[in-house]
Parts: sequence; structure tokens; C-alpha cells
Amino acid sequence: MPKRPAGPIFVTYSSKTKRKDKGLLKALERYDSPRIRQIAAAAADLGLNFRILSGRFGLLAPEDKVPYYDHLLKWEGVGQVLAKVAARLVREKVSAVVYFTRPLRKASAPLAYHALMEAACAEKGIRMIGIEVERPA
Repeated sequence: MPKRPAGPIFVTYSSKTKRKDKGLLKALERYDSPRIRQIAAAAADLGLNFRILSGRFGLLAPEDKVPYYDHLLKWEGVGQVLAKVAARLVREKVSAVVYFTRPLRKASAPLAYHALMEAACAEKGIRMIGIEVERPA
């Protein structure tokens, strides 16, 4: 995916379901999620950058290579990744984040990921708009 100029970006959290191939895979290939693919496609259609929020690696571009791992971000882990996420927002000159998440009222909502993105944006004075989406059919 070609690098686009700085500005607003689309972001969604990673997925539990991952390809288990050994070695490194591009993030968009590693995470096996219709939600991630649909949001990446929407960002591309609009000419916007897209990032995946990983509880282990921070913000990942679709082409960033990641190994297989099994890690769910929990509340106590937010602080360990916060600086990395905030630094990438600044490095990439992000002006706003459109963050896509499952409905926050659901018991299975990824609340720690949402809190991480919200805290990173607040720390750097970057506007974040949260959009709650249901799982694709």
C-alpha cells in the first residue's frame, strides 16, 4: 500500500483470529478479520491511511510485518503500549483518528483497546472519533 500524506487515519483493533504461518507476515495478512479488511478497504477508497491497533506492537501499518502471537490487551497493559502508540501518531503527523470498534456496551467489547487509542490521542492533542460497528455478516 503506497504511503499517503499525513492527515486523518482510520484505525481498528487487531483480532484474536490470526494466520498461524511461521515467520513474519504483513499485518493485513496476519489478522484474519472481515472487520479489518473492510475498514482497510474503506480507508483505501477514501485515500486515507489505515492502522491496526495491536495490544503488543502498538499501531501497525497494513504492510508492517508481525510474527504470530496470542495476546489480548488488558487494562493493566495499556500503559506499556501507550507511549509507542502516541509516538507513532506524532511521527506520522496524524491530525485525527477515526476509530472503529465493536459496540462498547457489549460485554465482549475491546474496552482496553478503545481506552488505549483514546489516551494516546488525548496525550498528543489529536481528535478521535469513535464509530461502533457490528460484526460483518
